[in-house]
Amino acid sequence: MHRTQRLTKFIDHSFYNAITIKETSDKTNVSTHTVYNVLTTLNNSSDRMGEAISIDEFKGNIGTEKYQTNVVDPIKHKVLNILYSRKSACLVEYFKSLDKSKRMNVKYFSCDMNKTCIDMAKTYFPNAKIVIDRYHFIRQVYWTL
Repeated sequence: MHRTQRLTKFIDHSFYNAITIKETSDKTNVSTHTVYNVLTTLNNSSDRMGEAISIDEFKGNIGTEKYQTNVVDPIKHKVLNILYSRKSACLVEYFKSLDKSKRMNVKYFSCDMNKTCIDMAKTYFPNAKIVIDRYHFIRQVYWTL
């Protein structure tokens, strides 16, 4: 299948509306791998980055990775990117690719209680306050009771 600008724009726009890779694949009649490849070539997430960033992993099906990472702007409710893995090497690669001046303007970084995520926030978003998302906080409190 020939990748057109129209297809690329449609796939990119799908993730503004939080449509899954599988749903986008079905709508465009291309493989999930093609959708992922299009997403990895779009390097504009730092252009959309606001004052807050939130990351969380989810169970997906991209390549050999069991979990992917969702990067969102929690204020604007916009998906900034979906990373192919939750591993630290993937996160480092992504955060390094973001414009440093935009990273320095991030005021809040929301994540779960994973030490790797917290360390990444301190390294790549040093001016941001780290906020543990409420779901993971409540779950941890519940488990300790």
